Amino acid sequence: FNEMVALQPSLFFSQKGAKYSGDYKGNIADADADVKINQLYLELPINVQFRFNIADNTNLVIATGPYLACGVGGKAKFVDTFGDDGLDYNRFDAGWNIGLGVEFGQILVGFDTQLGFCKIMDGDAPHNANIGITVGYKF
Repeated sequence: FNEMVALQPSLFFSQKGAKYSGDYKGNIADADADVKINQLYLELPINVQFRFNIADNTNLVIATGPYLACGVGGKAKFVDTFGDDGLDYNRFDAGWNIGLGVEFGQILVGFDTQLGFCKIMDGDAPHNANIGITVGYKF
């Protein structure tokens, strides 16, 4: 929009999941072991960025906005992550992004987090949460 405010849509292929040790009570199977669940998503975050000049050729960047995601695959140690014959996780996910970064000329270093609004499965289930670190180069 201007030098201080920008819209930043993106498209990500991201991996989320959990690692659990101990008694696991699932919809399909119970286990007393280490369980690792990987979820693969096609994700569309749409952030508004606020850029503040803090020194010569150095900017502080704060970004926030919603994201939408669709589960496209994944595995658990013993069954498919999405689908009727697996854990039957919800494919749709949505939430909010919050990010903080610093631009040093054309180099960008950032930290961001995602807080999911949707339960990953029916019942008393957790929500997705994600933390990321970004290192990039602006052309």
